[in-house]
Amino acid sequence: MVDGELYRGRLGIAAEFGHMVVEPGGRRCGCGERGCWERYASGTALVREAQELASVSPAIAGRLLELAGGQPEAITGLAVTEAAQDGDEAALEAFRVVGTWLGHGMASHRACLREGRAERPARRAGSGGRDRRCRRPRAAPVTGR
Repeated sequence: MVDGELYRGRLGIAAEFGHMVVEPGGRRCGCGERGCWERYASGTALVREAQELASVSPAIAGRLLELAGGQPEAITGLAVTEAAQDGDEAALEAFRVVGTWLGHGMASHRACLREGRAERPARRAGSGGRDRRCRRPRAAPVTGR
């Protein structure tokens, strides 16, 4: 939100968090960049991870490959979910990898959107455009909890 309005940016897609770079130089994204979050934490990423695991380590992907007719490229999101529920190690690993990326990205978003950090403060006359809310917050005292 900027001045009480939803900010859409020049192309109308501002704040598309899936295109936040989480792995510089990483996987190519459809947006043209490399390392976008959606390439690592999405349904497509889950399927790709499971397909790669089944291709390089078929011994741990028995149920997953069974559901895909023995073809790693035929693995779907539904197959990954079902295989994980059945304890397939490759499917479980795919969920672990994607879940880790999901957690990293969500933590970054939380840090960006924390109260008082994502808002644009109003300018005060004579302040040179600065507002006290822009100062670095003081560290909270350690309470032992």
